[in-house]
Amino acid sequence: MGDFFLKPPSDLPEQVIPDIVYASLDTAELIGGEGTEILAVWDAVDAAWFDENCAHLAKGEFLDQVPIFQFEIRLNAWTTDLTALRRHVQSTMEAGYDDSIVWFRVEFGPQPVETPATFYSSLLGPGTARFINSARSTGSKKQNQLTQAFSLDDIADASMAEIEDFLDAIGSISHVLAYDVGQGASIGLCDSTGAVRLYSDVGAGTRRNRGTFPNSLKSFCFGESPNVLLSHWDSDHWAAAVIDPRFTTRSWLVPRQKMRPSHRKMAHEITKNGRLLVWPSGTPAIKRGQAQVENCTGRDRNGSGLAVTVWRDAGGSVDPVLIPGDADYSKIPSFTTGASYFSTVVPHHGAKLVSAHVPRPTDTLFSRATYSFGLGNTHRHPHASTVSVHHGAGWTDATIVPGATTELCRRTADRCPTRHLGHTLVAWNPAAGLPATACAGLTCQLGATQ
Repeated sequence: MGDFFLKPPSDLPEQVIPDIVYASLDTAELIGGEGTEILAVWDAVDAAWFDENCAHLAKGEFLDQVPIFQFEIRLNAWTTDLTALRRHVQSTMEAGYDDSIVWFRVEFGPQPVETPATFYSSLLGPGTARFINSARSTGSKKQNQLTQAFSLDDIADASMAEIEDFLDAIGSISHVLAYDVGQGASIGLCDSTGAVRLYSDVGAGTRRNRGTFPNSLKSFCFGESPNVLLSHWDSDHWAAAVIDPRFTTRSWLVPRQKMRPSHRKMAHEITKNGRLLVWPSGTPAIKRGQAQVENCTGRDRNGSGLAVTVWRDAGGSVDPVLIPGDADYSKIPSFTTGASYFSTVVPHHGAKLVSAHVPRPTDTLFSRATYSFGLGNTHRHPHASTVSVHHGAGWTDATIVPGATTELCRRTADRCPTRHLGHTLVAWNPAAGLPATACAGLTCQLGATQ
C-alpha cells in the first residue's frame, strides 16, 4: 500500500521526512470551545521526488511509488499574522469550502522559525514536530501538473447498469448498524443472519485522533463479500481500509471529487485490488430495492458526496433511515423541511449544522438519532447546538434530559463496559433484542451493544 498506509507500530519503517513538499489543503475546521481556533490538515508529496519522477512514470507506477504525507497546523481564527497558508485557509473557509485545489511549495525545518506543524508519515501513526520556514503558491504549470497527477480523470464514470448491479448485490436488508470506529464513520446494512451486505463508509480515527479507534475491534465482517459505498473522500470515512486491507479487494461506489494525494492513493489501491465505480456526472439519484443513493448538492467535499436512504420494505415507503455521511441535511436533494424518518445518522459526527431544519422521528420508542464519533476527539464532536436542535425536533436526548425513559439518541462513543465497543442499532425495531452477527462473534466484532 505504500508507507503512508502502513499500520503502526510494528511495520512502520524509518521515514525520511522531506524538507520541501508540495501541499494542498485537505480539511479546515473551527475547533475549541467557541470555535476560536482552526485545525488545518494538508496533503503533501515530496517535492524533489515529484519533480524527478512525475513526468516519466505511468500513472499506476507513479501512484504506487509516490511518497505522500500529511501535516496539521493549528492557528487562532482571529490572528492577523497571516502567512500564505493562513491566508489560504481563511479565504477557503470564508468562501464556503468550495474545495478548490491550490498547491503550495512548503519548506520545513527543525527549529521554531515560523509556523509550528505536526508532520505525519503514516495516516495511523504518530506525528513529528516540524516548523514551516516558508510557503508560497506554485506557478500555474506546476499547479496543473500536481492536480492532474492526483485526479480521477483517468477513470471513467460507472454505467447505470454497473451501479444497478452494485445495489442489487445488497439483497434484503434486515437492520442497520452504526459501528464504533472511533472518530470516523462506518454503517453496516445487514441481512437477517446478521451478515453485512453493504458498508456505507469504512472509516476510523486518524492522525491525532488515531487513539479513538477501539482496541477491541480486531476484524470486520466479510462473510457475504460486502461492497463499500463511500460518502466522500475524507480519510475518516475510509481509513478502516488501511487497518483491514481486505476492504480494498471489494467493489466501491464513490463520488467524483477533487482529489488530494492520500485520496488518490487509496483509490489506486482499490483499482489494483478490487473495483472502483465512480458515480456518473449528472445523475441525481438511483434507487434499487430498499436503498436509494443520492448525489448531494453542496460545493465542498462534505456536501457534494453520496447520501443513502434505506427503507424497511423494498417498495421504498416504510420506515426510512437516512445515512448522510458528512453532508448537511440541506444538501440532500430528497430531504425537505419537516421530513420524518424512522432513524438518522447525524451528519458529520455531530458537527455544527448549517441547516436550520433536521428530520423528525416517526416512532416515539424505537427511532434513533445516532452520533458516530470518538471520545475525546480534537474536533469536539458532537457540537452542543447540533445535539440541541435534534433534541428539539423530537429525538429525546439523555444528555439534555437525564434519565429520560424514551431516549432516542445513541452515541457510538458510549462503549459497553465488558466488550469495550459502542456498535449501535440504528434501525429497525429492537424490541426482540439486539441482533447478533452471522458468525456469532467468532470472526468479527461487529455485534450491536446498544
